[in-house]
This record gives sequence, C-alpha cells and structure tokens, in this order.
Amino acid sequence: MHSCLRMPEVAGMVCDFLRTSQAFASLASLAQSCRVLQEPALDALWAEQDTLLNLIQCLPLDLWAVNVDFTPNITLLARNLCSSDLPCLLYYAAKIKRLIYIRYEEDLLAIEVGQPMVQMICDAIGSPLLPKLQDLTWVSDDDSYFRVFMSLCGHSLKKLVLSLDGAATVRLSSLAAVARWPSLNSFEIRHTSTCPALAPAISKILCHIQGIRKLVIPALPQDAFEALASLPSLRTLALGNLYHDFTPPPKPIDGFVSLQSLNVNVPGATDAVRIIQSLKSSCVRSLGLTLSIIPNPSGYLEMIGAVQDVFPVDRLAGLRVSVTSRSVRPADCFIPATAIELLLPYDSMYGVILTGMNIELNDSLLLRMAEAWPNMRTLHLGQRDLPSSNPPAVTLLGLRHLAKLCRRLTSLSIEFESTGIEAMAKMRPGEGVSEASLITLHVGQSPSPNPELTASFLSDIFPSLEILSWSINMARPTRDKWVQVNQLLGWFGTIRQQERAFREESNA
Repeated sequence: MHSCLRMPEVAGMVCDFLRTSQAFASLASLAQSCRVLQEPALDALWAEQDTLLNLIQCLPLDLWAVNVDFTPNITLLARNLCSSDLPCLLYYAAKIKRLIYIRYEEDLLAIEVGQPMVQMICDAIGSPLLPKLQDLTWVSDDDSYFRVFMSLCGHSLKKLVLSLDGAATVRLSSLAAVARWPSLNSFEIRHTSTCPALAPAISKILCHIQGIRKLVIPALPQDAFEALASLPSLRTLALGNLYHDFTPPPKPIDGFVSLQSLNVNVPGATDAVRIIQSLKSSCVRSLGLTLSIIPNPSGYLEMIGAVQDVFPVDRLAGLRVSVTSRSVRPADCFIPATAIELLLPYDSMYGVILTGMNIELNDSLLLRMAEAWPNMRTLHLGQRDLPSSNPPAVTLLGLRHLAKLCRRLTSLSIEFESTGIEAMAKMRPGEGVSEASLITLHVGQSPSPNPELTASFLSDIFPSLEILSWSINMARPTRDKWVQVNQLLGWFGTIRQQERAFREESNA
C-alpha cells in the first residue's frame, strides 16, 4: 500500500469521496481488506443512516425477531438483554453522525424497530445510544416514537430538522429537550398546516437555544421576535411559510447584530417595511420577502425604498421579493421600473428575484441592470401564472445584453418577445458571445416563438443552457412551440460545441 494512504487525513478523504459517491459496497470491501483503512472506511460507511435497523442487526441473532403481524413489520426483543450483547452495537452506534428518519404509517414495506425495544436498549446502557450524532432529521407522524428518539441523542447534536403536522402536540411538548443539547446551532421546523399551539410552543423553546446560528420556524409571537433580535449568534433566520404569515411588531425594533440572511413571509408591503427597518443594526447580505397580499406600485416602491434607506450599497448581495397570492393580479398592480432603478447602485448583487407580478421592463432597463450587476448569478423577473393581453417589452436583444455582460449568470427567469428574430438570424446572433454560463432558463408566459430560429439564437448566446421551462398554465399551442425549442436546443448545442472546438483548434 502506498505510504500516503497511511496518513489518516488522506484515508479519510478517500473514504468520504466513496461515501458521497454512494459507493457503499466499495467501502465495505475496503473495511475488510486493510487494517489501516478499516476505521476510516467504517466511519464513512456508518456516518449517515436512515434507520435504526442496521444497528439492531449488530445484536446477536437470537436477541431480536421481526413480528410480521404488525404493519409495517416491527423488530422486537426475543429475550432479555445482557451486558455481553451490547459491545458491537455501541461500537457502531458511536460512528453515526447523521440520522434521517422519514417514515409514515402507509409505508407498508418498511421494517421498523419497535419502540419498546429501543427504550429497553437505552435503559440498559444508561446513556444516549447515539453519543456522536450531530444531525437529526425527523419526518414521521409517529408522535410516541419521537419521545424515544429525543433520548437517543447525545450532547453533540448540532442540527435538528423536525416535521410537524396539526396534531403534533407530543412533539411540541417534547421540544424542551433542546436544553440538553448545548452544541445545537441549527434548528428547523417544517409545518404543513395551521396549529394555534405552534407559536407559543416555539416561543418557549427560544430561551433554551441561546447559541443558535440558524433558525427556520413557521410561526412566532410578536413578543418573541424581540428575543430573537437579541441573540448574538444568530446568522440565518427564516420566519413563516405558505400556511403561516409572520406579522411583525407595530414598531421596528433594534437588534440582529450578527444576522446575515433573512427570509420571512409577511401579509403585505407595510409589514415588509417594518421588517426591513428592524435590520438597521444588522449585517444582512441576503434578504427574502414573501407577500401574501398583492401590493400596488406605490406600496412596492415604498418597500424597495426602505431597502435603499437601510442597506448600504456595498452590503446587500441578494434580494428576493415574491408575491404568492392566488388572487387574480389587477392590471394596476405591477412592479414599477423605478423600484428596479433604486436597486441599480447595489453593484455587489449576485441574486435578484422579483416574482409573482407583472413588471415594467424593457431592453434599455435590462441593459442598465446587466451593466450594474456583472456578477449576477440568479435573476428572476416577473413570472406571471396566467397569460396577459400585454406582450412583454423585453426582446431577444435584452437577452443578448445579459449574455454579453453577466457572464456568471446561471439561472434566468424572464418573459420576452421573440418577434423580429428573422432579421437577427441573418447576422451572427450572439455577436461572438461564447462564454455565457447560463444553465437554466424559465420563459414564463412568453409568446409563441419560431422554434428553429429561437433555438438557434439561444444556443448561440447561451452555449451551456441545459434546462428550458415555462409556466404550467401556458396555453397548449404556445407550450407546444416551446417544447419544440427545448428539443432543438440539444441538437443545436452539440453543433455549437463542435464549432467552438474547431475554432479553438484553428486558433491554436
């Protein structure tokens, strides 16, 4: 064996690569073939688990059995535990660092570990079964089992992702266990329905997680928002979801001194302004706002004006404002061009997402945006769910501005008009643009294109384009045209690559 592989760091890198490549059979073979690589290979093999069954199978075969009378089948103890049964189980349990438990009652084919068996093992060892567990994701509707899982985790737990439903009262009451995990720095609650008890329960938990760095929660009382603002360690915060809007306190508060990323669901533009004004002392670089009430142009402009007042031009790097209301967008509700112009001085922008409403946008403004944001990676503008009687003012010329000036752009969502492409096809469509890195393009409700010429143009200015998508509500005749464009892009892309490779060889 090469001497480099005897270095623990190198052996660990090799085994981690095999784990991320899901080459588990290779890891198992590696663990059995060489003593030097045995421990790194076993560490990588056991680092992430999605069930406790693998651990139970480390016990003697006469100790456990599968009871097929249960649905799903449950593993139960066949005899009493003794101390000699545990060494192998404890050896491998100490290697588990991440556990992703996703189970539902309708998962009939699963073989589960019975709750009494897990409880008896925990009682027998007198300490947490998973002492080095750092990351736990729980997605299950079994409340009684959740209490047992809380007792499995040692003091090393750093990340907890928890899925709740409307009846998850047991899990809410069990969350006081976070006080036992001093290393916890990332806490995420996913909630898929309304629950009046959720916000008060989360408020009680906050007093136990003073060292938290990332917090994702669906609901929060107004008075608890001030407590969050005083947390010195908080870096990432997400409040609310599609089922829960967060209504901020009537007056802006001061705090969030270490916060760098904020995503929040609020009812309307006025609430968003109060959230923004509470960030004056923060160092937020990425701001995401989701509105459930459609704002009018003046409200939208006030919201972006608050961003301009609070954030220095050299600090804000990412902005997302999405409107998720399912109501029909009135004709007089749109994103005004003046709102976009207020954002142009922020030359460090790498992501701008302004979606859910019509937008005042043309080729001239798009050119100014491309010149102001040369490092842009994600740009999503407009995105309407239903067709509009007003065609978009952006043309293929605007796309060419982005291709020439935003060379790092990888994701673009924009509606554009492809008329006039016949004239552009007579010249070099991309004007020599060949280094654009765009991978995904969403055309929303863009009008029906000329499939051949549009695919030729897009493949020329965006040679790396792989994914083309459109609105799910697009009219079928228009959608069929974009389907043809998508099919032709693959063929044209191959030809463009061959052309560029030949040109490079000729210039060498």
